[in-house]
Amino acid sequence: MAENGEPSARATPYIIGGGLGLLVVAATVLWIIAANPGVGPRRVSSGPRATAADLERWDTLATDASSRQTRQVEMVVPDGDSGEWVTYAESVTVPTDEGLRLGRVVVTWLRRVAESGSGVARSARLLSAHVDDGRRAYVNLSAEFVDGNAGLTAETEFVIGLAKTIRANLPTIVDVQLLVDGQEIDTIGGQLDISAPLSLAQFAEMK
Repeated sequence: MAENGEPSARATPYIIGGGLGLLVVAATVLWIIAANPGVGPRRVSSGPRATAADLERWDTLATDASSRQTRQVEMVVPDGDSGEWVTYAESVTVPTDEGLRLGRVVVTWLRRVAESGSGVARSARLLSAHVDDGRRAYVNLSAEFVDGNAGLTAETEFVIGLAKTIRANLPTIVDVQLLVDGQEIDTIGGQLDISAPLSLAQFAEMK
């Protein structure tokens, strides 16, 4: 059931590429992060944010039909059996406001990941999302994102899948900074370094 009360469209899966071994994937991700250090002081830039409450009631915030549109949202999820990346295309009503649209895409992706049963699934909730003038996305997740020890493979796949999904649906965004409870963090579970913004162009090329 879609969040607006209407039946949701069936998600259509398709394969977009082959998987990589754990060491190759992890090494590549760490190289990408190391090659793209953050610029300037480590703080969240100012700008409008889509709060979790906004995301739940965004359709009541839009006062006319021009503020929303139905489009195919592509959600990139790792397939645990084949080791390949699978994209699920689902028809979703999204806001035209870019920050709210980013939030809707992330919420839809988190739901698809949970439904997929893959090891990448985590209990994190989206708290807010926004895009600054420099084309950087900020995705603010709840503390559950860093709870427990999912392992380097699951952490790497989570970051790659999220980056690929944002790139597929908002192609003008340059990079993404992951936050936890509004704060920048160094690692996920003490393993994968996410202290710097992640380049979406480089993640999009990963197979």
